[in-house]
Amino acid sequence: MKKIIIIPVLLIAVVISSAFKNYQNTQLVMVGESLSNGKVLPFVNITVIYENKHISRFRTNNEGECVFKLKLNQQYQVVYSKPGYESKLIKVDATVNKDFDKEAEFFYSIDLKKCKEAFPEPKLVATLLFNGNKLQCNDEVPLMASNEK
Repeated sequence: MKKIIIIPVLLIAVVISSAFKNYQNTQLVMVGESLSNGKVLPFVNITVIYENKHISRFRTNNEGECVFKLKLNQQYQVVYSKPGYESKLIKVDATVNKDFDKEAEFFYSIDLKKCKEAFPEPKLVATLLFNGNKLQCNDEVPLMASNEK
């Protein structure tokens, strides 16, 4: 009799913890490519800064592609740089309502032009505001629309 009661209780606990885990892990997935004059630019450095102190680093592959995830309810500065090319900055505000439980994807292309400086100061090219329902983008670079998963 105890086994019959314990099994449903365990199943309910697993479902509840899974739902809580999904809420905690909701993310904004950044899917992008780096270009130079419209052609693939491989091995671009991507630096993600949040709370003005925490840093994560990524790098595009040999086809100029990179996928990384940003936790929701934080603000980020995402810097794209490569020696001999201009550096660009995208500000991301990923603040959402607490009942938002989806993962969202943002697809973009960023074009870096050659320059004489090794590591020039990053130029702000876009500000992304993600509120859970839609992504607003005020940009100067080609950035594609957001899709929710």
